[in-house]
Amino acid sequence: MMVFTEDDVKQLLQETLTLAQAEPIKGNSVQEINRNKSQSWVTVLAEQFRNRYQGDPDIRVFSKDNYSNRRDFGLNELLYDIVVCRVGEVESAKHRKTLFFIDEDI
Repeated sequence: MMVFTEDDVKQLLQETLTLAQAEPIKGNSVQEINRNKSQSWVTVLAEQFRNRYQGDPDIRVFSKDNYSNRRDFGLNELLYDIVVCRVGEVESAKHRKTLFFIDEDI
């Protein structure tokens, strides 16, 4: 399992901030602009986590804007804006179908 050091976290957040600030943010009001900034931040941060864990098929990153988990889990996001977790799989008893489950939060 990949463990993030304090320096890794700082680097990840700095990269995310730089990338999110580079995105053009549109809106007709301060509220709309701030909402769009927040959405951009979440989108970029989730993508940064996906990039960091791309070599590990057991790690999944759930977020609203990404559909990569929809086939296995039937949804894009869980309770929070971003969830990084390790998944497991088990075969169903009746139809021999592979079922995925959240094994541990990362």
